[in-house]
Amino acid sequence: MRAVFSTIVNNLPKVAGYASIVLGCIAIIELFLYLHFKYARSLNKIAFLLLGIPILSGLIYLVVQKLRTPASVIKILENPTLLKVLGYTLIVESIVALLISRFLYKYKTPILLVVPGFLGLCALVLFPLFFQIYLSFVDLNLYTLGKFVAEGKLNFVGISNFVKVFTTSVMYVTPTWWLIIRNFIWSSLNVFFQILFGLILALLLNQKLFMRSVYRTLLIIPWTIPQVISILVWRSEFAPTYGAVNAFLGRIANMIPILQTLGIDSIPWRSHPFWTFLMVLIVNIWLGTPFNMVVILGGMQSISPEFYDSAAIDGASFFQSFRYITLPLLKPVLLPIALLGFIWSFNIVNVVYLMTGTGAGGGSGVEYADLIASALYKAAFTFNRYSLAAALGLFIVVILTGFTFIMLKVTRATD
Repeated sequence: MRAVFSTIVNNLPKVAGYASIVLGCIAIIELFLYLHFKYARSLNKIAFLLLGIPILSGLIYLVVQKLRTPASVIKILENPTLLKVLGYTLIVESIVALLISRFLYKYKTPILLVVPGFLGLCALVLFPLFFQIYLSFVDLNLYTLGKFVAEGKLNFVGISNFVKVFTTSVMYVTPTWWLIIRNFIWSSLNVFFQILFGLILALLLNQKLFMRSVYRTLLIIPWTIPQVISILVWRSEFAPTYGAVNAFLGRIANMIPILQTLGIDSIPWRSHPFWTFLMVLIVNIWLGTPFNMVVILGGMQSISPEFYDSAAIDGASFFQSFRYITLPLLKPVLLPIALLGFIWSFNIVNVVYLMTGTGAGGGSGVEYADLIASALYKAAFTFNRYSLAAALGLFIVVILTGFTFIMLKVTRATD
């Protein structure tokens, strides 16, 4: 713990430095836009900005290059990169000045407020997305990484990475087509049982119970605890020799001898394909059920009691009220959480990775529960097949986008 704390303290100046650079860049861009909006109607001042900002950017480039290299100022001035900096800055400056003076002047305040968020979106979402698309069409792996760092260029390979995704294994043993089938089975089971258990718990908590608020608090704990902690605890509980799960099943098998003949007293959770998959499935259902319970309970409490009072007067039973009142009125709640649950389950990495370990090879049980997302992670960071992982990531995007579109059309959730 002390080592972790000291590492955090030692890296604080570096983190603060990076944060200062980011905030400084945002402040410069905001000032840049503010000056253009302020002087958009003044031709002289706009002309000054058109000349002054490229010159200022050139001076900044000279200072940076002088600090980075011991070369003389004359050699830096002879570098064609300086002309590119001046040219690109002048082009951007001209475009911004034209757009603001002609079209955007009346949107001054909204633009100045939106720009920081838009820059964050570009840096954290759009740039990684386009870079991933680029990687999927080139050859980047552990052998070509040095060339990419030194030259910034990679060999274009076309669609060969996409072909490899479907014809080979991105790991050691499991082919991609089986990962896809397993992923759909995994996501469907997760959505079904998480909603089922969440619905049952929400029905119980929607009744007038003694200490109902205490039960709600206890049942939501699995969702509030950091997932890494919960998963690591479950990992120890499913240990084959000393885990609590096998110890509990062993005691039950001692009371019911027929279970011993079925091997229930000592289940190989990490070395058998079925049991490894079931182990990870149980943990993920346990993690996701509280969220579904909270959402469904909120939907139930929004249903007017008058519906149930009218049904009771007509002699409807509890199950009839549930079938004809609760379920139809919960449809606007159940469809979104089913769709979100499918997407979240489809992209699961942490549960599979932490429960099965980081090794490689089917014999250790690692690939028995791997999904597309965890296979992508291992392809990139265990096997260093970056372009193949990028192609697989784009394939995941296509699958989830298509599934979401089909679900919205079939269920008419947007009507």
